Amino acid sequence: MTTTAPTDKWYEGKAKYNFKEGKPLTTGDKDVSNLFTQVLWKNSANVAFGINGKYVIAWYCPAGNDGDTTVFKANVGESCIETAGGPNKCVNESYLKAVNAKRELHGSPKLAEDLVAAEAIQKALELDTYNGDPATLTPTDGCNQIVYTYALQSAQAEQLLMTDPDTAVGSWYAGSQYYDFEKGTVKYPADATKKEKESALRDQENFTQLLWKSTTKVGFGIKGNDVVAWYCSKGNTAPAQSYVDNVSDVCMVDGMNRCYNRLALGFHNEKRALRRDTNALALDAAIAKKIQTEMDKWTKEDMDKTTFAGTIADRGAFAACGESIF
Repeated sequence: MTTTAPTDKWYEGKAKYNFKEGKPLTTGDKDVSNLFTQVLWKNSANVAFGINGKYVIAWYCPAGNDGDTTVFKANVGESCIETAGGPNKCVNESYLKAVNAKRELHGSPKLAEDLVAAEAIQKALELDTYNGDPATLTPTDGCNQIVYTYALQSAQAEQLLMTDPDTAVGSWYAGSQYYDFEKGTVKYPADATKKEKESALRDQENFTQLLWKSTTKVGFGIKGNDVVAWYCSKGNTAPAQSYVDNVSDVCMVDGMNRCYNRLALGFHNEKRALRRDTNALALDAAIAKKIQTEMDKWTKEDMDKTTFAGTIADRGAFAACGESIF
């Protein structure tokens, strides 16, 4: 008996379970479907096994399969993969969330889920002719591919990558150390060898694609030790100014939203430049921090009130400053 045989057998009970109604297909299917639903029961936190001869016993704690159809529907999710070789929706949802969390830090718009790209990736990875090298894959026209490869050869690597998007996304994000935000170019380590420069450039391009503002959607696929992402439309396009325009430094720094202040300052000075003898404004970080600190004290309940004025009463050392509200 293989280690997977009991789990596979219990999982076969999915054929006897009605996901939409949260109950067995028929009364007679209950014993079989309950084996399946207990394997997936969300509120069960621990499991242990015993084996003797041809018998295997599993105890799940706390026990599942307890409650009405509403409880069953809350604890037994529908399949992440609807068709064989199709995209894993659960993986794409969790990876998209992790990617957008990084993009938000830098003022990049959120990406949309691209299940068409995800399906194309997964089908390519599952082909018998696939040689195990993601570099041989051809992204959808207009898309850019980046890859994360789990360093340790492990039978559990694929399961880890499917449940932990932060490992791959964190690796892509770490490429920020090789990016010069002001120049929009790669920043090589001092005295780097040719191989180290190639590695730094690859890591930088993974990072900049992760944040590229004009990219609108992304799809993911996983096979073995590899996570493959296709970003559409592609980023990392020349010249250097494109990088400056599409990849901003971290927005919230020392209590101020640097991204918004830079953009708003630029828009203000564009208007001022239209008037004769009007100087450009400079950004005062201390004032920006004071404004943000006071606004962060506002609660949603306060702002929803019709009597909310949206003004800052305590201006501290900046009482001489004028205030405009939008």
